[in-house]
Amino acid sequence: MLSALTRLIAYWSSAEVQDRISAPVGLGLTTSETSVLYLLGVHGGSCRPSELAAEARLSRPTASKVITRLETAGLVVRGTDPGDGRAQQLSLSPAGRTAVDGLVGVGVDIVSAAMADWSGAEQAAVAELVPRLVAELVGPTKLPPASAGEGPRTRTEVR
Repeated sequence: MLSALTRLIAYWSSAEVQDRISAPVGLGLTTSETSVLYLLGVHGGSCRPSELAAEARLSRPTASKVITRLETAGLVVRGTDPGDGRAQQLSLSPAGRTAVDGLVGVGVDIVSAAMADWSGAEQAAVAELVPRLVAELVGPTKLPPASAGEGPRTRTEVR
């Protein structure tokens, strides 16, 4: 199983797959930019730059450059953290939200196509067990858990 997970992570995070996901959305983003934008969506559309850098596994200077490019593209807005006026908070702009929805949609389509021949029970098992495994390995997600029998996550769950 470790070998399969390693292959999946390497495949999904490859520039080839990230380009395949971002191309239909028409963003022209780098792999890092796509990842950071998606992760901001997973965080409910807002979080601190340091949290985003840590989750994207980027150094703070690299994350800062990526965030600045996303801000210049009109996808991200910087503001003040409401819980700590000294800290910055990043938020998705309306264009950023539309872009994240598009990225999620393409990702859902890819996963759905890969599981098209699977039974409903197999899809439900994966939808239940994969998030559980991820939570055990890297911590809980901010997304709501998938319902039993739901299959792959829908495009709207990242909101």
